[in-house]
Amino acid sequence: MYKISISVLTLFLAFAPARSAEEFNGTLQWSMRIEFIDPDVVAQMNQAQALLQNPELRALLLQTPSLRGMIEDKLGPLDATSRASSLLPTGFTLQIKGSRALLKTHGGLASREVLTLADHHAAYTINRTARTYEKLPAAISTVKIKVTRTPDTASIVGYNCRRSIVEADDNGAKSRFSVWTTTVIKGLDSAALKRLNWGPLGGADFLGQIEGVPLKIEGTTPDLKVALMATQITLAPVASAVVSLPAGFKEVKSASH
Repeated sequence: MYKISISVLTLFLAFAPARSAEEFNGTLQWSMRIEFIDPDVVAQMNQAQALLQNPELRALLLQTPSLRGMIEDKLGPLDATSRASSLLPTGFTLQIKGSRALLKTHGGLASREVLTLADHHAAYTINRTARTYEKLPAAISTVKIKVTRTPDTASIVGYNCRRSIVEADDNGAKSRFSVWTTTVIKGLDSAALKRLNWGPLGGADFLGQIEGVPLKIEGTTPDLKVALMATQITLAPVASAVVSLPAGFKEVKSASH
């Protein structure tokens, strides 16, 4: 079921700037809200939360720090009652320096870091705890996309945006989103958007069909409702080390390789 939430992230996050006359250097932050529609999935999520309320499990977590650490690594921090603060992503931060970007997803089972080196045509997941990184395979998307621009406008974190309707058909599974984009962020525009290598779930193909940078998305898929909103854009230099493979980390191969 968690593939669903990750696929939503790929819809919105799978971009980074290619080289342009004026390269973007800064940090973008978003909030994210996911609401499952399928009652079976909702029940599974409730069961997972209820499991963490089990007194025996709480006692085991207190006695076994390594087990608690493993759960927190997947589910996020546990509070005093051993309840995971979030089983789903709550937001993300994207640090961009020219043709390189580091994405940090916050909260939930999809919590991870992805480093994109567009200048090397490569992307990696980074595990800070294990001090390893893994190269992502080529993304393949078969989703059919239809984009319709509208005259609707709005200001989002100080940037003028226009709304487009994005309709996606993934082998009969249809989704519809309102995507608000801006064209006034220096160094980031439709020509600078580049689909990232996000693995078998594919990337956000609609980015090649819209004008500007997405700052807000609201919509529904067959499984869930999703809302993403830019909360802050910081135009400040990102250190080169942030968007480079960490020194001393070891490359690992996935089981599928």
